[in-house]
Amino acid sequence: MSYIRFENITKSFGKNEVLKNIDLNIYKNKVTAFIGPSGCGKSTLLRCFNRMNDLIENCTIEGTITYKKEDINQINPIDLRTKVGMVFQNPNPFPMSIFDNIAYGPR
Repeated sequence: MSYIRFENITKSFGKNEVLKNIDLNIYKNKVTAFIGPSGCGKSTLLRCFNRMNDLIENCTIEGTITYKKEDINQINPIDLRTKVGMVFQNPNPFPMSIFDNIAYGPR
C-alpha cells in the first residue's frame, strides 16, 4: 500500500506547465530519491507533498495526491504539515514575512 500517491499530477505556474501527468507511489519505511539535473522539477514535485504551493500566485495543480488514502486537499494544511515535513538544501520560506515563517510552526 502506498503512503503517498500522486495520480496524474500536472502543475503549472500560469501557462507554464512544469510537471505533466506524474504518477508516483511513495511507500512507508522505504527510501525514495529524486535525482536529476538542476531545473528538472525535483523541488517543484516535493513542494506538492505538503501543499507548499497553496500561497503561490498563478500556481495550479491538477490530479490527486493522497496521504494514507486521504486527499491532501481535504486535510487542514497545518495538520498535514505536522505529518509531512521536508528539509531543503537552501531556505525555502513561504511567501510571507520572515517573522510569520518562523512563527508558523508554533502557531
